[in-house]
Order: sequence, then structure tokens, then C-alpha cells
Amino acid sequence: MIVDFTLPPGSVVSETQLMRRLGVGRTPVREALMVLAQEFLVKQIPGMGSVVAGLDISDFALVAQCQQAIEPFAVRLAASRITEEEIEDLQSILARTQTALDEGDLGVVVNANLEFHFAVLTATGNHFLADAAMRLQRCAVRFTRFAYERGVPPGRSIEEHLRIVDALSRHLPDEAEERALEHWSNALTRFREALPA
Repeated sequence: MIVDFTLPPGSVVSETQLMRRLGVGRTPVREALMVLAQEFLVKQIPGMGSVVAGLDISDFALVAQCQQAIEPFAVRLAASRITEEEIEDLQSILARTQTALDEGDLGVVVNANLEFHFAVLTATGNHFLADAAMRLQRCAVRFTRFAYERGVPPGRSIEEHLRIVDALSRHLPDEAEERALEHWSNALTRFREALPA
């Protein structure tokens, strides 16, 4: 709901409404909100409760900065460890992403993007690295959705992913790392393009 803006940035999160909507009790809702606060997706405001975090370019710049440090290293590591099965999985994800894009289904495009990054991170064989990077990915996903909904073409990101997979499939760590660094630099540029003048 936060990612697809059913709960828009800045909105107050009603525990009671969430309990009704999700069919769960107060404890699981509160626990989920605590996790979302740790993921920087909601803010706990004393006397007010939980509020969906805003979309601030400076926040995304910080997230992208972290991703530019972590993900290229992860891709470099994956290039030497990735299996043929994992490469096929990445190619399948990209094919589904392209189909969703052709059908205009941004929700699937955004989710497939997250799935793509998770698959690359898993291929590193380092679950600590994958966990740290995925926390950042979950933070970045709303910015991605925001940019796509404002006309930034997702096709550019898909093309960059294809270049990453090509380098991974040829087990070229230097090239894979370079492609990943380029991808995150471009992601920040794309988000800036989505902002009003």
C-alpha cells in the first residue's frame, strides 16, 4: 500500500483501518509498523502515531549513494559466482518485466525490478550483503514507482539490467561492476527528471 501509493506520502496510518482491511489484530499491525519504521517507510510521531514517510530527493540521493557503493561490489562478486540457473532466472525476470511494460502494468514492472535486484544479490552467496542491500532497495522502490508514474520510461532501467546480465553471463567482474555503477547513477538522474521544475 505504501509502495503503490494507496497510502500516499505524508498520510497518517490508521491502525484500526489497517486491522479491518487486513483482517488482523492490533499486535501484528503495530509490529509491522515498527518494521516499516526501521525500513524508513513510516515515521513514528509521538502523539500522532505512524505517518508514511515523504518522498524527498535528498533521501533518494542518500539511498542511491549507498547503492552506488554496495550494489556494484555485489554485482562484481556475483560475476564470479553466478550459476547458469541464476542467469536464466534473471533473464526470465527481465522477460516478465518487458511483458508487463508492454501491457502498461507499472505495479508488476516495479515488483519485477525489486525481484531482479534480489536475484542478483542472492547470486553473491553472501546473505549479509543481500540483506543490507535489499533494505536499501525496499527504501528506493517508492522513488522508482514515483518516477515511472510521472513518465520516466522504465525501458531505460530494463536496458541497463540487460547489460548487467550480459556481463554476469560472461563472468566479467569489471564490466558487471561498471554497468551496476552506471545503473545507479542513472537511477538518480531519472528520479530528478520526475520532479516538477
